[in-house]
Amino acid sequence: VDDPSLDSIRSVKNRSKAFTLFCESIYAFQSSRFVSAASSLIGFLDMFANDAYLELKHVWTDSILLRLLPFALSWSLLADRSVPKESFPSSRRLEALVSKLFKECSNPRLDESERYARSSLLLRLWNDKVKLSFRLSSHTRFSILIDESSRFSPLSYPKSQQATYFFYHGRLSLLSGNFVSAVNSFSKS
Repeated sequence: VDDPSLDSIRSVKNRSKAFTLFCESIYAFQSSRFVSAASSLIGFLDMFANDAYLELKHVWTDSILLRLLPFALSWSLLADRSVPKESFPSSRRLEALVSKLFKECSNPRLDESERYARSSLLLRLWNDKVKLSFRLSSHTRFSILIDESSRFSPLSYPKSQQATYFFYHGRLSLLSGNFVSAVNSFSKS
């Protein structure tokens, strides 16, 4: 019988820790401990993304991330209500995770089939990234977000994601002084 490799032992430990974080987040949310719930869920998503996305690269991870990211976003907003207005620790941590996932999904080194498979997650990540940037008043990143928005066409996505995209694209265009683009985006939203 072959001994399990050190990598597979680490992988099992990481999955066990990730599952524990996920369970802790649900329990904390049910107990109205939003800071703990957001922290545990973001920790789970971070471990999940590192393990599954950066190493295994399975397409099924997209559906899990698509389902859990809205919870992480709303829970982080609830958690940040209980801390001083300047810090927003949960939102900042989630923004870093969403940025990392967005970068991985839009990686030009991915082959065409991988990029197509991850395209459903790409717009969701961009929308969440922009929402968090506005929440955190990260005005220095707005020009980067406009550049990133040109990497994909939102017209192939669900209408709700399109509306969110065009609304935030309009806000970004308005802030950057591109009024024609802002009017165009707002009319599409």
